[in-house]
Amino acid sequence: MISRKTPVAPRDGARSAPAGAAVVCEPLEGRQLLAADLVATSIVGKFPQTLVSGEKGRIPSLAVNLNNAGNTDVKGDVVFRLFASTDGVFDGADPLIVEQTKRLTVKSGREKRVALKVRDVPAGIAQGTYRLLAQVDATNVVPEDNDQNNTIASAESISIGPPFVDLTATKAFVRPPVRDGRNASLLLTVLNAGNINAKGTGLVRVTFTRVGETVPGAPIDVPVKINIKSQKTKQLKGKIAVPAGLAAGDYTVTATIVSTIGFADSNPGNNAATATVTVV
Repeated sequence: MISRKTPVAPRDGARSAPAGAAVVCEPLEGRQLLAADLVATSIVGKFPQTLVSGEKGRIPSLAVNLNNAGNTDVKGDVVFRLFASTDGVFDGADPLIVEQTKRLTVKSGREKRVALKVRDVPAGIAQGTYRLLAQVDATNVVPEDNDQNNTIASAESISIGPPFVDLTATKAFVRPPVRDGRNASLLLTVLNAGNINAKGTGLVRVTFTRVGETVPGAPIDVPVKINIKSQKTKQLKGKIAVPAGLAAGDYTVTATIVSTIGFADSNPGNNAATATVTVV
């Protein structure tokens, strides 16, 4: 006796596939999660030559440029940090210059420039040449697909370090005529290579060495006033009491800044300059 299976009726509203037909599976519709992507693109500003650690500092027009490469808008309070880096790559040893919270509104696919202000440079930053590093959304409050592009280094560098004065004598000149027993005018050109102004008084020690000889005459101390801005050059002026009885002829005059009052000179080794004069 041959048994026959009773076919199962399809559910209401469903159509049965024809016998022998292949079963087709339709893919699910892809869905993309919404997320922002803040990308730091550049740091702009009028970079000064130097900033002094522990003192007031300012970088005019300082700002960080960014864009939102994600597919959702950003609106809210975001923390920006500015670091000093010797190599342009952020690490935990880079000193923090400033941290500011900004109300950031930037739509998907749009760019933004965010102004930052530096009012005081933190103390303790070692003397060196640094690039600035700007870190966008430093506390990661914005949900992003990629947090690795939130930091950018400046193209320019700044010298940062503790306050110091470095007087460098570059040229000496004694105005003729130079006569024994008379006063002669000394002009000593000096560069202040430090990062703060030099203001006070100093003592310039002058010696006359006859050309062709190696032993200088007795030193003559010349008091001078000093007022030279950082990274600027100025002439120090004084009167040399030319020794009485100094024989006529050609001399090498050496002028050396030997002491200062009102500030300390960090490098006394570059404080001398020479000139050739004729004593008549």
